Amino acid sequence: FAYMAGIFDQQDAKALIVSSGGPIALMLADALGLDAACSFRLIGSIRNASVTVFRREAGALSLLSYNSTAHLERLAEPSLLTYV
Repeated sequence: FAYMAGIFDQQDAKALIVSSGGPIALMLADALGLDAACSFRLIGSIRNASVTVFRREAGALSLLSYNSTAHLERLAEPSLLTYV
């Protein structure tokens, strides 16, 4: 996880990372054991302003939730649901 160096240096550390689709897709591929080429195909499925949650435990990255837009769906405004 060279791209996450320093983020989780302390036990039980938490971080909020705001990012674009590319880094999210790379982390998703890493968590799912996919190659980097797959990460580029994942970018198109990521919604703008979506929430993806990862956990790092015992040196492994795992996916807890992906591409959630519940916070936008509650607003009942379909125009807010767009893709990267």
